[in-house]
Amino acid sequence: MTETIAYIKESLRDLYPSSEVSSLVRLIMERVCNIQPHHFLFCKDKELPESEKSRIHDIVERLKQMEPIQYILGTADFYSLQFEVDPSVLIPRPETEELVEQVILDNADQKIKILDIGTGSGCIAVTLRKHLKKASVIATDISAEALATARRNAKRNNTTVTFIQTDILDPEKAEMDIPFILDVIVSNPPYSIKWEGDENATLINDPRFSPAGVLAPKSKADLAFIMHALSWLATDGTAAIVCFPGVMYRGGAEKKIRKYLIDNNFIDCIIQLPDNLFFGTSIATCIMVLKKSKADNATLFIDASKQCVKVTNSNKLTEENIETILGAFAERTDKEHFARLVPNDEIGAQDYNLSVSTYVEQEDTREVINIVKLNAEIEQIVAREQVLREEISKIVAEIEG
Repeated sequence: MTETIAYIKESLRDLYPSSEVSSLVRLIMERVCNIQPHHFLFCKDKELPESEKSRIHDIVERLKQMEPIQYILGTADFYSLQFEVDPSVLIPRPETEELVEQVILDNADQKIKILDIGTGSGCIAVTLRKHLKKASVIATDISAEALATARRNAKRNNTTVTFIQTDILDPEKAEMDIPFILDVIVSNPPYSIKWEGDENATLINDPRFSPAGVLAPKSKADLAFIMHALSWLATDGTAAIVCFPGVMYRGGAEKKIRKYLIDNNFIDCIIQLPDNLFFGTSIATCIMVLKKSKADNATLFIDASKQCVKVTNSNKLTEENIETILGAFAERTDKEHFARLVPNDEIGAQDYNLSVSTYVEQEDTREVINIVKLNAEIEQIVAREQVLREEISKIVAEIEG
């Protein structure tokens, strides 16, 4: 076994950080050889079967092509549960566990209705249902393949979740499929996809979209998802939706929808995430938190763009990063270079721009130059140069005799 571990480390050391190589070794040995990390020392002289060596070789070769280990093994861990994953679904990300934990803590022993839009592997829906025994959980996705994976994961973890295949932007299906108001809505919808928009004359009268007086652009359905989620949200409910950053500042119809959301005090918080965080996109996405009943007429902006560590070609939120973000969200107070509670009339004065950088000034990490000290150093250099010139002139004079 010692030779196999050395082979894995040697093969991957130039491609992955040492900490991640160690994690990959532990995961491979556990999943392929059924050897737990704390047994490595006792099993170091164990001779692995050729079938396991061959499997490990195949895994290493795929890792060298930068294929995610979760897709290679076919499983991913999330909130102490195991989920089946494949390329038809996104890989559950550890930082999402903190969002799930916050929902669990806020709603323990509550009889609430939860909706997970674009459920993918079902990790959020299944985990919430597993820990909130009195909750009713619905999970939707437009992909039949993804829902098949999510259903297997619900069964795998002994939970009951209602899975619905639907296009939530389809006016003929959405209200029929979800017939009640939700207390909690979570979603990571597809970014900037096309939809009918104003090509469908009936949509402007659709109660989900009509309050804003305008429809999201046909080429960018992002805010249509936002408006849809808001229409399903209970008066005292909360929605958290991952957004493409362009929806925060683009003009036209999107600006008018942002104006509606701010003027009616529906946006509770905007969180700027680090770039290169989600598998498959390097975009620095945001989280928009919606509430219909707020205690203040202001919006909290959190700049979490630096709250991460580098892992291979992507960034990752550590537990400390997540605690910092959730702490700022709960405290809802100003923190220099990180968080600011902005009155909604100020947002209006900024033309309803919701980019976090507009309100949270980034820390200037450039070296501070002391001009007085620098000027004194220059004077010393000039003085030394003059002395040197005089010495050279004396030497030249002596040579010339």
